[in-house]
Amino acid sequence: MEDVKRKVDPAMIGSLEGLFGMDSRLKELDSCVLNKKTRSDVHFIGIYGVGGIGKTTLARAYYKWMSDKFNGNSCFLKVVREECEKKGHEHLQNQLLWQILGEETEIMDVESGKEMIRNALWGKKVLVVHDDVNKPKELQALADNAKWFGGGSVIIITTRNESLLRKTYEEITMYKVEQLSNKDALRLFSWKAYKRSEPLEDYKELSKEAITYAKNIPLALEVLGSHLYGKTIDGWRSALDTLKEYPTKWNIVEGIIQISFDAPEEPVKEILLDTACFFNGCEKEHVIQFLDSHEFSPEDGIRLLKDKSLLSTQHGNKLWMHDLVQKMGKKFIRTKSENQIERQSRIWNEEDFHHIWKMKQEQMKLKPL
Repeated sequence: MEDVKRKVDPAMIGSLEGLFGMDSRLKELDSCVLNKKTRSDVHFIGIYGVGGIGKTTLARAYYKWMSDKFNGNSCFLKVVREECEKKGHEHLQNQLLWQILGEETEIMDVESGKEMIRNALWGKKVLVVHDDVNKPKELQALADNAKWFGGGSVIIITTRNESLLRKTYEEITMYKVEQLSNKDALRLFSWKAYKRSEPLEDYKELSKEAITYAKNIPLALEVLGSHLYGKTIDGWRSALDTLKEYPTKWNIVEGIIQISFDAPEEPVKEILLDTACFFNGCEKEHVIQFLDSHEFSPEDGIRLLKDKSLLSTQHGNKLWMHDLVQKMGKKFIRTKSENQIERQSRIWNEEDFHHIWKMKQEQMKLKPL
């Protein structure tokens, strides 16, 4: 164990609005990084836990805290699972090299990309975060083994699939992100529900009931707190009673997201669904221009969705929606169409699009008798 004690910069934590409990989590994660045999080791760290527990938030905070200690040799690859599905492994291999080397590369296939990463990074001390990994092929394409990187490198991987990381790497330190403490859960919930770090006196008992229902899961606390903001005591009781009626087959986060989905005016809901299907990760200004034909101002709609913690802006001014919120948006569309692809209001899957196109072409060939 290195005897170096690193302190979390209060200014850095202060810049991460509403991240209660982050100080202790960062210290625990850093102790995992420091607990290695020698400073020359390449250290793989797996951050795992249930959806909405704060894996990405923790990885991003650690990256912000420590990246300047790697002389610019750092890279944060967000939503690896989704990006691989949409753009292919080669795209992320390009992103990895571009963020660290600052140079454009042309990768023709995954195997040549792996060789380029090995040749470029084997002597460099790097900090790399692979966020939301779900399949072995993603890891094989981006961080196959320790020989790819220089001594002292730290490779952080976030996932819901603990066994994936244990099967892939012989040596990896696993860090499980747990629910917030009752104290931090109440502070986070209050931050969203009252815009302050403690509940109003008349709402204390209802607040405790709400965080108990949300099981101290950060995403659930944020969405529920945002949903209850500005409501009367009767409004709170009604909302909490409604949550209790949602199907037990849903997990608690999905139930809380669903109640927020049911609340917005129709034009705002349309913007939410458009973002879930097409615009997650896109520049906010481009989305506003594209949605300008909506009867409701897209800029106002985005602002209202951010207020409800269903949407945020990250990496400059890009729209970001948690994958659980995105999943619920697509589920809403499928349910409304009775799971009939051709009746869906939006088609986001390329295979589904080709299926519908082929079906329409066949219909056009039919001649009435």
